Amino acid sequence: MLAVAAWRWHATPAGRRTIDRLTLRLPWVGDLVRGYLFSRVARTLAMMLGGGIPMIPSLQVTLTTVGNAFVGDALQRCVPRVAAGSSLADALGGTGVVPPLVLEMAAVGEGSGSLGEMLGYVADLYDAEVDTRLTALAAAIGPVIMVGMGLVVLSMVFVTYLPLVYVLLIAIGAMAGFFVVPMNALLQ
Repeated sequence: MLAVAAWRWHATPAGRRTIDRLTLRLPWVGDLVRGYLFSRVARTLAMMLGGGIPMIPSLQVTLTTVGNAFVGDALQRCVPRVAAGSSLADALGGTGVVPPLVLEMAAVGEGSGSLGEMLGYVADLYDAEVDTRLTALAAAIGPVIMVGMGLVVLSMVFVTYLPLVYVLLIAIGAMAGFFVVPMNALLQ
């Protein structure tokens, strides 16, 4: 019942925003998710600007691809500021969710007239960081999975050979003249 209520709450906009905000606060996973999100934002905005689409429509389309309600809502607040004449770096900095690297590269790109190229570099950097983190995660999870599989196989072997060991104990006890406790008594 509680799981159904949590699932239904997550389907609401407030629930999704809260879960997404908490996800970004997780120690190791939050950095991984943040890197993936801003790689996608930077790459999409770079492609849109590189294709000659004006800034405001590019931002609006880019915000539809964020995939995180908390970050999407925060970035949505920067569109009116950019439309009012603020620089992209200043508008993004006012959201409080954009990493400093993105802000600095956006400021450099705007100053040099190569914003799309700089955002492409940011996306490449975040892609490399996410790839490195996922490789480390896979390397760390591998031994844990092997131990878990070993325990499952061990328990299957134990359950398979338990009746055979019990029969052998009865046979050895009968030969030696000992009384062996029935299996039902052992299990109680």
